[in-house]
Amino acid sequence: MRRTARADSGETLVEIIFGMVLIGLTASALFAAISTASAASTAHRRATVADTVLRSYTEAAKLAVRTDCATGSTYTVVYTAPTGYTVTPTPGTATTCPVASLASGNLQAVTVTVTYSNGAQSRSMSIGLRSP
Repeated sequence: MRRTARADSGETLVEIIFGMVLIGLTASALFAAISTASAASTAHRRATVADTVLRSYTEAAKLAVRTDCATGSTYTVVYTAPTGYTVTPTPGTATTCPVASLASGNLQAVTVTVTYSNGAQSRSMSIGLRSP
């Protein structure tokens, strides 16, 4: 019987399986990290767009007061939100113009809420409108 030297022997089955398990764990951890980063990026993008929609709507409301209240007693905010976003002003989009006065307390409070269709991203802002 001839014995082979230890240096000439190959890898054992246990070593190969252990190596494959380590490679699999590493690959699954990398996949989980990329998936988490992608979900966080999507949530951040939706929140940023909601903030932009909120600010755009409030600017449209201020413009409506400046233009409509100069010649009438009501103003209507005209704004179309991007797909998937809902704008909810309180009071509604058509309302009575604020009272024109030099007193500082004559502001019309408007609260605007923007919500993404899944309801997870929501932004809210309160503004005070005054007549020009």
